Amino acid sequence: MGTDMSGRIRTIKPEWLEDELLALASSDARVLSIAVILRADDYGNGRANPVMMSGDVFPGKVPETLAKALEELARLRYLILYEVDGQHYYHIRTWDQHQKVDKPGKPRVPRFREELATLAKVPESLAKVPESLATDHDHDHDPDLYHDTTTTVQSQPRNGSKVPCPRDLKLLDDQIATMETSMIPRWAIDELTQRFVLKAMADPTDKRPLSAWRKCLTSAVHGDWGDSSKRPKKPQQQVSAQPEGWVSD
Repeated sequence: MGTDMSGRIRTIKPEWLEDELLALASSDARVLSIAVILRADDYGNGRANPVMMSGDVFPGKVPETLAKALEELARLRYLILYEVDGQHYYHIRTWDQHQKVDKPGKPRVPRFREELATLAKVPESLAKVPESLATDHDHDHDPDLYHDTTTTVQSQPRNGSKVPCPRDLKLLDDQIATMETSMIPRWAIDELTQRFVLKAMADPTDKRPLSAWRKCLTSAVHGDWGDSSKRPKKPQQQVSAQPEGWVSD
């Protein structure tokens, strides 16, 4: 199998079958949930490049299959995706609970730290085979893996087509969940999203693919939240949430 296999015997405990989130996961995600254990080093970390992993885990399938399963496991909080020097890795969250490694060896990949966590997304470039190596079968798959499924097909632009910033532009649920995990509250995400959209809509000549707009929105939310001068103020609580006798101004 792949070169980043740990070479050690790993343990799959009965609790794996009792995980309610994994029970609802796709078949591909369930297979990958075991594969990442087998591929991880002694600290529960491994490479998260779909092209590099696909041949071992899903032989005969295109890397997009593995990319989607990897993202699903990240959304389910089974693992965390992180990046170091442009290289992409995963960390299994419950590694220490379920794997006992006697005399662990040297880390095979950079160790995970909270500040390295990225959005629960596999960069599109990593989910594709280089054009020179692609087969006709590869091109049959949707080139925009991360299109918005919350709107009707009729209202969506063609994959990859450039459009002005949509009035209803928003982040996907897994992106929001990851931001909340990074301690950005939902109220701030909503306000910063609205701020970005209003500013972007001011220039209708600025046209980009929908995936590019989301990428810009993600960067804007993280950037503005991290800048104390741009960070929005927390809105006042609703009257119903206040102690009895509290009176609004």
